[in-house]
Amino acid sequence: MKKTLAAGSVVAFLFLSVVTLQAQPRAEAVKAMYSTISGSQAILWIAKEAGLFKRNGLDVEAVYVSGGPANVAALLSGEAGFSQNAGAPVLGADLKGADIVFITGAVNQLPYVLISSKDIRRAEDLRGKKVGISRFGASSEMVARLALRKLGIDDRTEVTLMQVGGVMERFASLQSGMIEATVAELPVPQKLKEAGYHLLLDLTKAGVPYQHTGLTVRRKFIETRPDTVRRFVKAYVEGVHYFKTQKKASGEILTKYLRSADQRYLAETVEIYAEHVPKAPYPTLSGIKTVLDLFYPDKARAVNPSDFADMRFVRELEESGFIGRLY
Repeated sequence: MKKTLAAGSVVAFLFLSVVTLQAQPRAEAVKAMYSTISGSQAILWIAKEAGLFKRNGLDVEAVYVSGGPANVAALLSGEAGFSQNAGAPVLGADLKGADIVFITGAVNQLPYVLISSKDIRRAEDLRGKKVGISRFGASSEMVARLALRKLGIDDRTEVTLMQVGGVMERFASLQSGMIEATVAELPVPQKLKEAGYHLLLDLTKAGVPYQHTGLTVRRKFIETRPDTVRRFVKAYVEGVHYFKTQKKASGEILTKYLRSADQRYLAETVEIYAEHVPKAPYPTLSGIKTVLDLFYPDKARAVNPSDFADMRFVRELEESGFIGRLY
C-alpha cells in the first residue's frame, strides 16, 4: 500500500511539473543586429549576456552585420527586428523613403580618432594617400570625411577612400600598408600606440553633438509589435545600469565580443563608454541635426530631426520612475 501511495505521489509530482512548465510563457524570439565591433555596441551585448532580455520575456539573437548600410538593408527586409546602428546610414535611408527611427541613443557624440601609419606624421602627409573605411555610406565614411575636412584635407580630391571592412580589418590593413590612415572608435589598442602609429585627430574633443550609436527599428515594427519594443527598451535601459555599476562583469562580456584579451584595452573601453552612455538613453535631436547638416545639407532644411526618433519608450520608463529606481 505504501509503495502504491509513493508511486502515486511521484506521478502527481511529475504531472504538476509538466503543467507548471507548460504554463510558463515562452520567451519571444527576436533578432537584433549590431554594425561594428567596438565599445559603442556594449549595451546590446550586456543586455543579452547578463540575462536582461530573458528577464523581460525575450530570447534575443545578437548578430554582427558589418557596416551601417548592410544593417539598414537587413532591417528593411525584415531579417531582424532591431539594429544598433549609427546616424548617417539610417538617416540616409530615411531620406530615400525608409521608415526607420531611433528609439534609444547610447553614444550621442563622436568617439572617434583618425590614426595614421608610422610614416604619416602630419595632416599634409596624407595628401595622395589611402584612408580606410568600412563601406561607403557607413558611419566610418562620414566620420573620415569630417576628420579630413577638419585637418584641411579635401576628402574628395586629395585622398582615396578605400572600403576594407570593420575596425579589425582596418587595423590589419593599416599594419600591412594597404592603407595609410583610418578612423576608429576609442580606445586605440595599446599595441598600435606602442608600434608607433600616430593619432592625427581626436574628434571627441570637438564637442559636437552627434547621433552615433542607438537602437533603431522600423515604424511598421513598432505598430505591429509595440509590447516587444517596450520590453526590449526596458532590458536595454537595465543594460545601461549594469554597464555603469558592474564594470568588472561588463569587461568580461566585452572580452567575448571585442575578441580581445588585452586587459588595459578592455578596461579603457568600459571606462570611456560607461561614462558617456546616458542613464536615460534618449536619441539626441541635436545630434541628428548635426548628421543631417553635415552629410545631407540639401535635404536637411526640409525635415525635422524629430522625424527620425521615437522617444516614447525611454520617456515611459523615465516618467514612471523606473530609471530613477535603478540608481
